[in-house]
Amino acid sequence: LDLKDTNLIPLQEEMNISKRYLDIMSLRFSDHLNVILNIDTSICNTLVPSLILLPILENSIKHGYSYEKTDLEIELFILAVFGVVVYYVYNFYSRVFYGTTILNNIY
Repeated sequence: LDLKDTNLIPLQEEMNISKRYLDIMSLRFSDHLNVILNIDTSICNTLVPSLILLPILENSIKHGYSYEKTDLEIELFILAVFGVVVYYVYNFYSRVFYGTTILNNIY
């Protein structure tokens, strides 16, 4: 993972990095973490800020677990809306959305 001096990377590369993180978290939480990915594949070559997804995913996992709720299911959405890339994560158990919008022209 070498992103030194890299501000923008293709969405596909960002997803590959995020999937590695999610793989580690899946090992850590075993059967208690379920992640659903909904990615608009038509925008995979769109340039996005590097490492923009990690804080969103980390927060959804960190704040999703509690002593009362040991199982966690989160859903990641990445889609294009009117030429803008929109990221959000939905935490099913706490019913919380985490997300951001990247204003860049993808068309």
